[in-house]
Amino acid sequence: MIPLLAKNAVKVKSGFTTACMTGNYECAYALGIVTAAAGLEKEQEITDIVQLHRMVLEKIVNYEPEGDNMVRLLEMLREYEPSEKCDEQMQELYYVGFDDKKL
Repeated sequence: MIPLLAKNAVKVKSGFTTACMTGNYECAYALGIVTAAAGLEKEQEITDIVQLHRMVLEKIVNYEPEGDNMVRLLEMLREYEPSEKCDEQMQELYYVGFDDKKL
């Protein structure tokens, strides 16, 4: 249930200019999408969402997203500060986001 909610939340929120990311589950899904869209390699094991967030944002500094929703998704990711909590569902959401590749 959590993966579906996080996935839907990211897709809906990326369509609004005033929305913000509210949790690590949304963050993990969004990081997967951005990783794939930017042409980066998928991380194989996610055990630290804070480190993954930092690493992906550092690697996509020069990435030019296509479409307003992807631009907004990146804004939300840059504004979000993940907590230390990381679990298997976040890893699953990252993989699902990577496989989805777009919003």
